[in-house]
Amino acid sequence: MIDVYGAAKASMKLSVAYLDSISYNIANVNTPGFKALLPIEQWGGSTSMPTAKGYRDVTVGSRFSSISDQRLGVLTLPAGHALMNPKAYFVVTDGEARWLVRRGDFVPDVEGHLTLSGLWVLNDKEQLATKEDLESSTLLIVEANTEQYERDSVGFIPRGDEKRLGALEAGLVTGRLEVSNVDLASAMTKLILAQRAYQFSSKAFRNADELIENSINIRGG
Repeated sequence: MIDVYGAAKASMKLSVAYLDSISYNIANVNTPGFKALLPIEQWGGSTSMPTAKGYRDVTVGSRFSSISDQRLGVLTLPAGHALMNPKAYFVVTDGEARWLVRRGDFVPDVEGHLTLSGLWVLNDKEQLATKEDLESSTLLIVEANTEQYERDSVGFIPRGDEKRLGALEAGLVTGRLEVSNVDLASAMTKLILAQRAYQFSSKAFRNADELIENSINIRGG
């Protein structure tokens, strides 16, 4: 019976992680340049466990991870800047840390520096970019396969070995803005499936409790 609890616990843990990933995507469906998380479930080895019909091999050690979807999002008409190369990224900073971002709805601050959500955009000299850098296509743009990059609410965390790209290689275009590449219909379907998996795991706990209670009652009788 302990094995039943263990299997149910592992299933619930995977379901919760899956729900977190899908919920994160849905929450960012309207975030410009957002790259969706693709849930990946990796299975471990197997072990022989007793069942009502003898011993059977059961998969154990499963774990959940996710990678970032590299597909290009749809380009919309609002004023902004987009990168046609799906692996190209602008670089922004808070003065210390740096992030890789796809969104290009830059706004100049009072000193004329380009900003994005309170962060500064860098030019190819790794200095604070200005409107002139944008017009002359001298922004700092790098290429990265960010499938397994760490990320936070701002963007992807650079590793330091990204290749620099020119505006032509990056496919820099003006007057377009890339939207999130989250497929909302697919995300909602996956959300329902993850919720059901969690419910089944919860039911397994209840069934195990009932079996233990019945066994105790039979022995007591």
